[in-house]
Amino acid sequence: MSEVRTNMPTLSVERTITTLTKSYCAVIEKGLSPKILPSVMLWGPPGVGKSQGIRQVAKEIADKTGKKVEITDVRLLLFNPVDLRGIPTANEDKTLAVWLKPKIFQMDDSPEVINILFLDEISAAPQSVQAAAYQITLDRTVGEHSLPDN
Repeated sequence: MSEVRTNMPTLSVERTITTLTKSYCAVIEKGLSPKILPSVMLWGPPGVGKSQGIRQVAKEIADKTGKKVEITDVRLLLFNPVDLRGIPTANEDKTLAVWLKPKIFQMDDSPEVINILFLDEISAAPQSVQAAAYQITLDRTVGEHSLPDN
């Protein structure tokens, strides 16, 4: 079997934690929005510490910046597309559909808070859920719902 080569760096969980912490803290300490950094995708086999690594990054960001860090942990394998897009309902005069905002978009937008949206198990989720998750990851939005800048 031939080896597949990519241009993606391979980092240990510890190195990933350090790299992410340094990157986010540098941006936050300069007074910039964390949204200027690209979304991060972690790949690895189950049990290597990806989820725990995210919690460690959050703790270190909080310790180093003095900001409150909130993690919204979404296990995509357990979600349906409506869980990410919201539930459709009629507008006030019953002429248009509007989408109720899902709970994952109810984040504190205060400048003293840093929000981490952790979309876990994306590759195991149904394709329709993956599509919504990728839109959130790439555009920071799904439908008419957007993530806060922090």
